[in-house]
Amino acid sequence: MTRRFYLPFFTVIHFAVDLSCIYCMNALIPPRTKDGGELLFYVVLYNLLAFALPALLGIAADLVRKDRIFAAAGCLLISLAALSWRDPLLTVVIIGTGNGLFHIGAGREVLIRQGSRMSPSGIFISSGALGVFLGRFWGRSGFALRHVFFILPLVCGVLLLLSIRERDDTATSGASVPAYTGMKHPSLSDVPAFTGMKLPVLCAVPVFAVVFIRSYYGTLTKYDWNDTFLTGLIFTLCIVLGKMLGGIFADLAGVRTASFLSLLIAGATALLSFRIPFFGCASVLLFNMTMPVTLFLMAGCIPSYPGAAFGVLMFALFLGTLPSMVSGISVGASGAGLCILCIISLLLLYAVFFFAGGRKTVIPDNGDVKRTVTPGNSEARKTVT
Repeated sequence: MTRRFYLPFFTVIHFAVDLSCIYCMNALIPPRTKDGGELLFYVVLYNLLAFALPALLGIAADLVRKDRIFAAAGCLLISLAALSWRDPLLTVVIIGTGNGLFHIGAGREVLIRQGSRMSPSGIFISSGALGVFLGRFWGRSGFALRHVFFILPLVCGVLLLLSIRERDDTATSGASVPAYTGMKHPSLSDVPAFTGMKLPVLCAVPVFAVVFIRSYYGTLTKYDWNDTFLTGLIFTLCIVLGKMLGGIFADLAGVRTASFLSLLIAGATALLSFRIPFFGCASVLLFNMTMPVTLFLMAGCIPSYPGAAFGVLMFALFLGTLPSMVSGISVGASGAGLCILCIISLLLLYAVFFFAGGRKTVIPDNGDVKRTVTPGNSEARKTVT
């Protein structure tokens, strides 16, 4: 897989993986459960394996450093649901673990390749939301071609295995990385474009909290006006665009400017989000723009462990879903409540910028120009290298 196409390659596979997993969770599991309590158990178990387990898988990936093996193993494991679909517990364990393996493998490679840029991780992660939406819709609608959702991950796994032997000696950031021929992949500490980005480990706490809030925020955006396939699709596309545009905007304007504007406007539009669909869509788009920023900052806290950084934030997503999923708690399910969550997120990110203080970050700019900046500051002094 050449360096130009690794990102669309992983982005499309991410869509297919989440599509297949969520389809299975909605089409195969409910008919084989006795009651709502058993179904809830399987939903929690799936989320535990898909989002909490990666915190441990990320550490393993940092030790093994063979990202596409992890990603391919996840896809192939999901395809085995074609054989286990009559046993709901085994099916949930298979697809949940497979989902987690894929995310860690692919996410770690994207994070390393992007260097000090944020747009690649935002683009890669964005496709998952669309896969989840369509998987849920087709799973609940009795879509006839069930075998498609087992073949998709199988094909993806084979393609990932085949791509391992292809050489790709240069990351998109311009940093030299080992060829993807089965050799151990580097950590972010080995990527020259990222070596200047080292935040205090203490900053991981507010970053983790921001991701927890974003996950919890998502459980609160159950709007009365979002009751058709079309409105649901538009709303989901806003989430996709938010994650994509967040990294692009942060690369262009700086981390602090992107965080301030996106969360401030997200909070303002959230006030009318329950009454006016446009504001609900705008708010969720803007709020999700912090996704690639938080991943970048967490990686800056532990640059030697990019897999762990990715996995820890997936664990934060899992924790954010628990209050409403398990106990039905929905504190903040109002325009004012969502606005407050946006403000809290902004304050937490500014705590990161404050603790980062005078530390310097080197950000590549068009190959032969670098900008020396303070984390969170969009002003730069350009020097020709």
